[in-house]
Amino acid sequence: MEILFTKDAHWLQKWDAFILTEDKGSHLLLSDWISSYQAYGFDSEFCLMVEDGKIIGGYAAVVAKAVFFKFYIVPYGPIVTEGFEHLLDDLIAAVPNRGKLYGACYSHIALPLSDDNSNKHIYSSVPELQSLADSKPGHLFKFVYSSSGLNWVPLSGFENEEALLESFKSSVRRDIRSSVRKELSAKFLKTESEVKAGYQLCLQNATKNGYALRDWESFRSTLMALIS
Repeated sequence: MEILFTKDAHWLQKWDAFILTEDKGSHLLLSDWISSYQAYGFDSEFCLMVEDGKIIGGYAAVVAKAVFFKFYIVPYGPIVTEGFEHLLDDLIAAVPNRGKLYGACYSHIALPLSDDNSNKHIYSSVPELQSLADSKPGHLFKFVYSSSGLNWVPLSGFENEEALLESFKSSVRRDIRSSVRKELSAKFLKTESEVKAGYQLCLQNATKNGYALRDWESFRSTLMALIS
């Protein structure tokens, strides 16, 4: 087993294929998503754990900058294939070491961990992680979006749609019922013109509610690559 740090296109193609087949994979780890941060002048790298030429775990890192400071951010993970959880500690230990190599003042991970053992997309338990002994919880650098797992809603525990709706917050119930009354429907967008039109709605909503989004041109290639 070896740990590689790479940006090589050949390995990134293998990494993306690994993420797409792993239960604990996330779009936040895909090379197209990570490369989109180049628009901000950020760097990146990928840490791959390889055994007999096969990827069994790893993480993606964004090396962010703010003024004179650098930050080594793992927006999701690290993750490993089921059965290799004992290697998680080695991957996590690599994060602050790589951060120091880049001159980062802060390193960050977002391990998908919960005590909910019904969700196969997150870890319900992991071996003791000695590498986290001196770490602190928190999210100090918020300019790289991080997540610790899916907002998982198991459907098997509800008798009908109404019971499922009642489990949501009132604001969520209101929005869903409003969509049903208006007979809104979901559509998978495939062409660039469709995706651009959809993203324009996101930009309009951002302007209306006072938050920032990347403009279409800086995010176009990332969105289209993720769709394809």
